[in-house]
Amino acid sequence: RTPRCPPFRPQSKQCSKQHPTMNQSTENRHCKPSSWSGWSEAQRTTTTSSSDVASSRQSSCEPLGSRQFGLEMQIPYADHLLCGRKSIETRGYSLPEALLSSEYSEHESSTTVKIDILESEKGEHGVSSMPDIVAVLTTNNSSPISKPHLKRKGWCTFTHSFRYTTREQFEVDEAKHLVDSSSGYGWSEDRPMYGWVVGSFGVYNDDSVDSSEYVADRRMRSLFEISRKGKGSVDEVVSSTQHATTTLPMSTSHAPRCSCGCVPNILSMMEMAALRKKAREEAKQENSRNA
Repeated sequence: RTPRCPPFRPQSKQCSKQHPTMNQSTENRHCKPSSWSGWSEAQRTTTTSSSDVASSRQSSCEPLGSRQFGLEMQIPYADHLLCGRKSIETRGYSLPEALLSSEYSEHESSTTVKIDILESEKGEHGVSSMPDIVAVLTTNNSSPISKPHLKRKGWCTFTHSFRYTTREQFEVDEAKHLVDSSSGYGWSEDRPMYGWVVGSFGVYNDDSVDSSEYVADRRMRSLFEISRKGKGSVDEVVSSTQHATTTLPMSTSHAPRCSCGCVPNILSMMEMAALRKKAREEAKQENSRNA
């Protein structure tokens, strides 16, 4: 009688090993958490209290931090914000605290963190059409480009971030965030909704930005880090990064056969067929010896 392979029964024990997953932001450069230390390295200017005028002037003229961040906004919301019509930006997540600007008061210092507004073409609601690394065009960049890209149109500051708790609260602010509740960006009970309050804002023109080519690297959802591009044209950068995917390093992935129980130890169809063939051959040999 030919022996059969035993039926598969998944192991139910909990994995004791720390296998990284795609939502573990420390392993993914394009999905950083709000607690990422890089947010605190954002470019900022600090103004001290008016009691020390000389110190105030000096600190205001010397920006701190080395990272420049930008926010992707689809048409037409970028223009709405930069013309003053949109005073609250709505998102499904809270703005990292390190990117908030504090208002100036007579007895306390203030910190200004300018976030670039990166305009993208209108697309599907709630879905970014941009790859994780994408070229950025400035206002005075006239290079023709047909691949996905972002337009660096201006900047703004956000003074605080809060969470909407009810539909009524969200709809009361409709004149501020300009989002219709019936749209894909509107209120939903299935996901959180945050409001980012706009402080100051400005529009870039030909004199306010240089002609360098920039690249935006996604850090969290629609927040990108902006840096000057090296050699090559904008089209070359987009072509080389358009199909980039976020993957885990090979050293942190599962072994081919994880023995800890977190992944079912299932044989492939080819492997099971090979076992059945081996069992049949052993059975024939055993019958030959008995004969």
